[in-house]
Amino acid sequence: MSFLRGTGGLYLFDGSHAGYRADLYINREQADLHWQAAAAVDPSFITCMLGANDMAGNFDVPIPPEEWAANLATLVETALASCPNAGFYFFHWTERYEDHDTPDKVHQFEEAAWRAIGSHPRVSFRVLTDLLPSGHDDSLRWHAFDGNDHVHPNAFGWTYLAHQLARTI
Repeated sequence: MSFLRGTGGLYLFDGSHAGYRADLYINREQADLHWQAAAAVDPSFITCMLGANDMAGNFDVPIPPEEWAANLATLVETALASCPNAGFYFFHWTERYEDHDTPDKVHQFEEAAWRAIGSHPRVSFRVLTDLLPSGHDDSLRWHAFDGNDHVHPNAFGWTYLAHQLARTI
């Protein structure tokens, strides 16, 4: 997650955590500290890119789409309660390479996320599967944007995603 503050310029505060799922931003002592820090910054804009680790059941915790949706809804409510002046921009990530054996999974998670937060008045929602191929498909040469782990973007990939965000806002 990133917290953007626009007064007198644009400042980026990186609040991301490698490997995190949505539930880890809401159900831990560190989550409370995370949102306290975000509130202290009082951002104008929060960006959030989650989904891949939730779909993969990162840390050996399988998460069904309904639980993902509930976690995401709670995360958005927590973020916006902590940062009452902020808007929330959500990127739903594509599937991880190792999840390509269940091709409908990404769409189930996208639909669950859309139902959970898609109509929230302070949330903008972007599904990345309409821009990027699935993890196992390199027909569009996405892996040229991708790091060695086939999950996280490289510098070129982050630039591409930043352009997508800029086009949206």
